[in-house]
Amino acid sequence: MMRYTLVLLGLCGFWACQDTTSTERPREPWVFRSVLDERPRMITMALHDNLWAAYDVQKCELYKAWKGGVNFDGAVYTTKHGPQPHSFGFDFVNNSPSKPSWSLNQNGESVPVEMNYLGHMFQDNQVTLSYQMIHGDQTITVKETPEYVERTKNPGLERRFIVDGLEEGQSLQLETKLGGLVQAQGFETNGDFQITNSESTVYGGVTTYQVEGQLTLSNGTTNIQSFFKSV
Repeated sequence: MMRYTLVLLGLCGFWACQDTTSTERPREPWVFRSVLDERPRMITMALHDNLWAAYDVQKCELYKAWKGGVNFDGAVYTTKHGPQPHSFGFDFVNNSPSKPSWSLNQNGESVPVEMNYLGHMFQDNQVTLSYQMIHGDQTITVKETPEYVERTKNPGLERRFIVDGLEEGQSLQLETKLGGLVQAQGFETNGDFQITNSESTVYGGVTTYQVEGQLTLSNGTTNIQSFFKSV
């Protein structure tokens, strides 16, 4: 068996409105909200020429990571009514969970949590997404910073999580996919990632690997890096 609401801040200040310049991005603005691939409530990031990432803010989870870009169709971009922005290129990760990705482990028992997206902020030219998880009277906060990384010329995605508010005997669990990997163990983490399913795919004569699993998060910082096959 495989284990593997939206709240927007209206303040144009520290959240979502700062201009930082320490890292070159492939376009400006490099972070934007829109419908993407006919999916509402998405936030998309042009992290590098080799890597774009998009998150579903309703689920507070990575939707996809890919090399390519976005066709900016639609009234906002081209004055044409009907079309909406669509991604193009090679997908490293396409993560479309049918069930909630996040859960709270409490003394060995998995319990659901209410998820809220609180917005995003910029600092040192990195973007950080802020989530709030509610369980009864308890509030847990998660801040996630995605960033482009490389290893031996292979592009990669780092996801850095900072968690606060967990009580004794509790941990957060994130069900997610790591795809487009150079090898089945083509990821690194300082946390606990339990693989529940893995498979390989051949595309254009290139073999890549995908694993599904569960990342366990405690209070403090947890990093996970996925390294993709160069395309």
